[in-house]
Amino acid sequence: MNIISIGDVVKKLREEKGLTQEALGELLGVKRASVSAIEKGKSELTLENLQKICNIFNVSSDSVIGRNQHLTQSDNPPSAAGSLVEKIIPIIVDKQNNPVIKMLPYSAQAGYLQEKADPSFWEDLPEVSLPDRKFRNGHYIGVQVWGESMQNTLNGGDWILCQKVENMDHLQFGEIYVVVPLTMSPVVKRIERNIDKSLFTLVSDNSSHEPYQISRQEIVEIWRYDTLIRFHPFTLKK
Repeated sequence: MNIISIGDVVKKLREEKGLTQEALGELLGVKRASVSAIEKGKSELTLENLQKICNIFNVSSDSVIGRNQHLTQSDNPPSAAGSLVEKIIPIIVDKQNNPVIKMLPYSAQAGYLQEKADPSFWEDLPEVSLPDRKFRNGHYIGVQVWGESMQNTLNGGDWILCQKVENMDHLQFGEIYVVVPLTMSPVVKRIERNIDKSLFTLVSDNSSHEPYQISRQEIVEIWRYDTLIRFHPFTLKK
């Protein structure tokens, strides 16, 4: 039996509405190449764009992501209110027996939830070791920022060091977090309080990206942004 991918569904919806990839890209706030990559399965559909697609085509999220097709018994179940599913970040040490921070590049984020229980997944990730003792407790991970949603605060290509959050009731609203939804890739957003306490509002620093809501029950992990690592190009002087 052939399983219809998310990209196939997006392409079908787009063609039924008579939109070009460029036109859909304008509605989503991304380039045509990004729409093409989503349809070909080369790029993960973000939670933000999933909600936009649902609004554009007047469909439910389940009809786009095919929840029953893409979740297996090995996937993490939704967390109970407040507490989060235990995150599996093995403590890996260097030659001096000091814990190192594993760095999660954008290319590895789409498969994070499915692969994180595999020790080889962590072994293959790049790592850094920092002198500050607070980073040596095994509770930090590095995440590569992608896209323009946090532009001016965080740029595409930046790396951020994040500390895992044990309980959602301890969030500091208005601060930046990496949110890992059950069915999507991690997203970097500010978390704002919602009138409905079963929901969070995720806000971008780029005003062209509309805020959207996510259920607490759909969040598997949250990492609190702590430190920015930014690389600047430079030219050697003669």
